[in-house]
Amino acid sequence: MKIKGIGIVLCALLGTVSLQGQAAPRKPAFAKDATDTRAGSLTLKQAGNVPAGETYVVIVSKTEISGPGSKVSATAVVSGLGVGQVSERMFSGDPRIAVFTSLDGGLNYYVYVISVKGTHKVVQAFRAAISGDPPSAPDYVISTIAAGLRFTQSGNVPDD
Repeated sequence: MKIKGIGIVLCALLGTVSLQGQAAPRKPAFAKDATDTRAGSLTLKQAGNVPAGETYVVIVSKTEISGPGSKVSATAVVSGLGVGQVSERMFSGDPRIAVFTSLDGGLNYYVYVISVKGTHKVVQAFRAAISGDPPSAPDYVISTIAAGLRFTQSGNVPDD
């Protein structure tokens, strides 16, 4: 006799079940630390330590990332980040805290916390405002030339 729906019953009784015998990690629950008010700084944390067998990757980005889990391998190695994107990694037993500095103040960054356990990845995504003033806009003088426009600004290009 074949019983239909047994997989649903097992999942209901046992929680998340994987065909590879390993349960998927729980979704992280990081939040911005409101006490970090330093300009250009962002502290993200969750109570406790990274669970056994899991690695957390936190990616902070000026622009939205489509499929942030694809930036992280099964061994929690980050690749393919672009300009304005940085990451931190936490291993099993580490405190769940990530501190980023030298970010552009006054901007609302995209935050992705990715829990990796074997072949499983679970992503938490949210936005976080960075303290401080936004970068100053360039102060160009625009003049016409025979083939179009010339943009001129005195001084050196800022290095930050």
